[in-house]
Amino acid sequence: MRVDRQIESHIIQLRPNMPIPFQGVIWQSYGILSESILIPLYAGLHGFPAAYKTGTDEYSDDSGYWQFRSLTTLATTHPIKYLSFINNNWQRAQHKIYQTFANTDKRLISRYQQDPTVAVKASADYSTRQLNQMLMLAKKMRYRIMTDLTQSTENGYLSSTYMNIISI
Repeated sequence: MRVDRQIESHIIQLRPNMPIPFQGVIWQSYGILSESILIPLYAGLHGFPAAYKTGTDEYSDDSGYWQFRSLTTLATTHPIKYLSFINNNWQRAQHKIYQTFANTDKRLISRYQQDPTVAVKASADYSTRQLNQMLMLAKKMRYRIMTDLTQSTENGYLSSTYMNIISI
């Protein structure tokens, strides 16, 4: 489902088979869900990177929300070309997250048995890393789309130029 006014989405996963600090995970996306990524946030995460706490209803480069939202806005200028570009990149990134998340769970269980405090901090660090990496990917895709949009207004623009610009 696509809703242009969507700000963020949350899927709450409850896992009774995990140690108590890891039983609840929020899978959160920013902007329009169909053109974004679900980022796993362990319950041990008590603070967010600055970019995710910044922003108002006016565009700002330092706002995580606006990075995700403006990416989709730019992509809708040429949906066939750019929406598939961002969706393909998000799908690859989501697959990697699923893989690392499963492995992280295993490491957290092992660490929790040795030192619960260290394990909870590791879960928060993992979530923070994912938030930062996905923000960087959103920025990178936005920069590539802006580059292509700008170059497409110039004489001599070739479709092969697009292929060079979008390779991440």
